[in-house]
Amino acid sequence: MRLPCRGGLFSPLEEAAGLQGRRPKLATAELVIITIVANNYILYPYLSIFTDKVRVLDLPDRLWQLMEIGVGVYILGRTAEKVKGGSEVM
Repeated sequence: MRLPCRGGLFSPLEEAAGLQGRRPKLATAELVIITIVANNYILYPYLSIFTDKVRVLDLPDRLWQLMEIGVGVYILGRTAEKVKGGSEVM
């Protein structure tokens, strides 16, 4: 199901995650990274108390590199905005 919003059609998941203006492949990669990190550091420790059937998910090296590049680009963009004086919001 796709919903109309801000100049295009996006799925409810993209709308809820705030991923409207990004490329679908990048948004999917970000959601996968968030899911793996949430599983390994939030769900796994809690669920492992009750059962031994949960497992830690591996974060592939290429996905980790993609995340590092994405964070680096974000930081560079924010730094450029600050130097330029374009954005006052953190």
